[in-house]
Amino acid sequence: LLNICRHTRKDWMLQRARELFDRAFAIAWDDLHRGLVYGFGPDEQWCDADKYFWVQAESMASAALLYEATGDAKYKDRYEALWSYICAHWVDHEHGAWYCFKQTR
Repeated sequence: LLNICRHTRKDWMLQRARELFDRAFAIAWDDLHRGLVYGFGPDEQWCDADKYFWVQAESMASAALLYEATGDAKYKDRYEALWSYICAHWVDHEHGAWYCFKQTR
């Protein structure tokens, strides 16, 4: 939605992207261990607390795009929180690239 919005800007697209990101982040962010869990149900309870690299990476990219589009500092903060988690738990600092496909907490 944000990529489309960059080329064909419609106010509803940006607003909806913000709503989706904000809600998902609020529910899926693990305050204790950091990072975003993979899944939650309609009751907003986690149903898959594993963490997958692509969820972190795509969410970080979305936070960057939202910050670029809105200038809202909370998206910069989300980006930095995700990067801090990724750098600490997913980046192989010795050989480069990313570690495994998923992690539990």
